[in-house]
Amino acid sequence: VLFRSQPGAPAVELTTLARGESALHTPFAGLGRGDLSAVAYEVERPSRWQVGFRAEVRGLQVRKLYTFEPHSYLFRLRLDVANRSDEDIRPEFELSWPVRPRDTPDFTQQMLVALHEGSVEREPAGSVGSPSFFSRLFGGGGREQGPTRYSGEVDWAGAATQYFLAVALPEAPRDAYAVFQPLPGGDGASAVVGYAPTLLPPGQELSREYRVYIGPKESQRLEAVGSQLDRSIDRGWAWVAP
Repeated sequence: VLFRSQPGAPAVELTTLARGESALHTPFAGLGRGDLSAVAYEVERPSRWQVGFRAEVRGLQVRKLYTFEPHSYLFRLRLDVANRSDEDIRPEFELSWPVRPRDTPDFTQQMLVALHEGSVEREPAGSVGSPSFFSRLFGGGGREQGPTRYSGEVDWAGAATQYFLAVALPEAPRDAYAVFQPLPGGDGASAVVGYAPTLLPPGQELSREYRVYIGPKESQRLEAVGSQLDRSIDRGWAWVAP
């Protein structure tokens, strides 16, 4: 994922992906149809500032609609699932943002971040799934740790460097969750944000929407987005922060 502050400006790499990976991919893994982020989607162009993707897999229709705003680092992503099968399903509407190592100094500053129940959670991308300091101190250093899960009241989650941010903001934070999980092989980690599974009977449709911010950590821009996104800027301890 590359970011440009304006046309012609140098590109800033926010996420390094392995071959076949994509940011904001939507696996819908719990629906029993395999990885739906890897199937072939038809492209739709409803308007100049919108682009949609639609796929049908064994009685399910999945549609992803991106709506962009001119001169903005913020856009909307709506996910629609229509159940045309003869069985109940429970979609989670997950988005996944993988972070892979790269040979640049800023990767050491790359974090997975989330705002959960009013607290900003940060974890270095290179240490997700590794034993914590206290675990190593008390003899647990030889055991790999599992994913870190934050359930309920997740305002946003994603990846960040010192000066740039890429996060998804669920429209209903109370029903959302976030997961920091290591990638296969221990090569990087991913931030996953989704919704608690919702029953979708045959013949019904369900939609969930996210706002997505991909851009610089500029206080005024982040404050304009809302959802306390300006707290993604690490200003140090509250009693000494500017």
